[in-house]
Amino acid sequence: MANRLQKEGTAARVIGNPAQPDWTTNSSEYIFPPAEHMGLSLAAKKTGDRKLHVTISGPYKRCFTFVVDMPTNAASRVEIAVAWKKKEIDLYLNGRLVSTQKAWPEEERRVRVPRP
Repeated sequence: MANRLQKEGTAARVIGNPAQPDWTTNSSEYIFPPAEHMGLSLAAKKTGDRKLHVTISGPYKRCFTFVVDMPTNAASRVEIAVAWKKKEIDLYLNGRLVSTQKAWPEEERRVRVPRP
C-alpha cells in the first residue's frame, strides 16, 4: 500500500481567514501551517502580492512548491487539492487545475555515464 501511495494519490485542504474577509485581496501575508496525514504534508502561504505558495511533501518522496496567483473568484476560503500520478503533480484551486509540475524535471534526471 505504501508504494501505491507514493505513485498515485491526492491531498486536499481548505484555507481561509474568517477574521479578515478580504484576506485573498489585501496586501497582508498569511501562513497556513501544514496539514499532515500518513506521511504527506500540505502547507500554504498567501503573500502580499496576491501569490499563493503551496508546498506538498511526500509524493515520490520529494517536496514540490507551486507559486500561483490567488483565485480572482475566491471568497472567504480557498479549496486546495493536489493530485499526483504518472510522475506529474497537479494543483487545483477551487476545483480548477491551475498548475502542473513534472516529478522529475529533465535537468534533475540522473544520466548514466559509461565507465571506461
